[in-house]
This record gives sequence, structure tokens and C-alpha cells, in this order.
Amino acid sequence: LLWNKPGGLIHIMDDQAHQSHKKMDHTMADTFAKQWGNHSSFKLGGGSGFLTFTICHFNDLVTYSSEAFLECNLDALNPNFVALLCGTVASAGLGDGAEGVESLNPFIKGFF
Repeated sequence: LLWNKPGGLIHIMDDQAHQSHKKMDHTMADTFAKQWGNHSSFKLGGGSGFLTFTICHFNDLVTYSSEAFLECNLDALNPNFVALLCGTVASAGLGDGAEGVESLNPFIKGFF
């Protein structure tokens, strides 16, 4: 649901955010629903104004508003933080010769 490429929620969100001049928050939520509307861990909701979507995270439901979702996805990560997690600590001037050391955490490695 989250990580599938193509078609996972994160992939859809990134795709929509990079095309933000054409896409809006409601088109992202609509695309989520088209791809995952029948999945037991996903539910699209209405309400006044912005669409909401609910995802079951580890047996607990979390509801998100689509309001400003794409704009938040465009926020930049500090390059030093990215370098640290990618394993290029020395080349970023942050370490003492630890270049090439990667994070062992599979969740973190999945981002890069």
C-alpha cells in the first residue's frame, strides 16, 4: 500500500508533487482511491472542503487531510541529514573518514 512502485501511496504522492503545476491535493486523493480504493487498509473520506483518507498503520487507523499535502511533500531535507543517512558522512564534512558507511536500518535505506 505504501511502498509499491509504481502505484504505492508514497510513489503517487511524489509523482503528484513533482507535477504540482498540474496536480492538486484532491487529484492526489482521487488517485489514491483509484489505485487502492478496494484495499482493506485504505479508505477515502469526504467532509467539508478537503478530502480525507484513512490508512491502517499496524492495526490502528490514522486519518489524514489532503489539505496542503503535496506542498508539504516538497519541503527540502537538510543536505547534511541526507548525507548522514546515505553514508556519505565524510564527503559532507560531517565525519572523520566514515565515507561509504551506510545506515543498517532497512527503513532508512529504503528512502535512498
